[in-house]
Amino acid sequence: MSLLRAAEVSARVRDGIADVGYLLTVYLSSEYPHTNLINESAMQTNLIDLERLNGVGTYAFEGAITEFMFFNCTECMQELKAQNHVYTANVASSGYGLECSTPVVKPEDIKGKRMRVAGSHWSRWISEFGGSSVSMTINDIREGLDQGVLDCTISSLPEITNLGLLDVVTDVTVDLPGGVYAGASGASVNGNVWKSLSEDDRRALLWAGADLTAHTPWLYEQRDAAALQALRDNGGTIHNAT
Repeated sequence: MSLLRAAEVSARVRDGIADVGYLLTVYLSSEYPHTNLINESAMQTNLIDLERLNGVGTYAFEGAITEFMFFNCTECMQELKAQNHVYTANVASSGYGLECSTPVVKPEDIKGKRMRVAGSHWSRWISEFGGSSVSMTINDIREGLDQGVLDCTISSLPEITNLGLLDVVTDVTVDLPGGVYAGASGASVNGNVWKSLSEDDRRALLWAGADLTAHTPWLYEQRDAAALQALRDNGGTIHNAT
């Protein structure tokens, strides 16, 4: 988020301003409709018996999404190719919750609230309960909460510390709305750069992509508890929905 803002990655990697980028397709619905549709399936993780899976539900879902993208979603690969991108890795977050400046624990608390969303599926969820969804990149979340443009962000829990939200988030509801974000092309390579590489170099990038695919959700899951503890230490409150 220094060289490029999150919404700029697609165009700037396409044009060669950067060789590789962390591509969040959710910000570009017209360019990546099939990829974004797959990401919307992440709400199905709410239906998974996570205890039966011994805490590996996120990893199982991430693996399934990655396999589908590589081998079964021709349309997804065509979307990336049309933007001069080559897909080498997928990344996923830990579970999403409500990170707010006021308590939001009951359905009626959502009514009238302005909530930043990371996909149209969460937007529909918010609308169902009378809230207003706001499309905003991760670069702008802190400022949006600080200035009162947002009441909440729907984000994974480690973003509390990743994005420096401790001073603007006071209340977190950990079990709503749920789901994970699993639609990021974590190391999207400029197509011209890819063509210039040797076979060995391409293989090395794909191996690195496989490591990134496995490592990123693991780190997110590991940092959930630390982010919540940091919020408590800063005087914040953790809620379960009622």
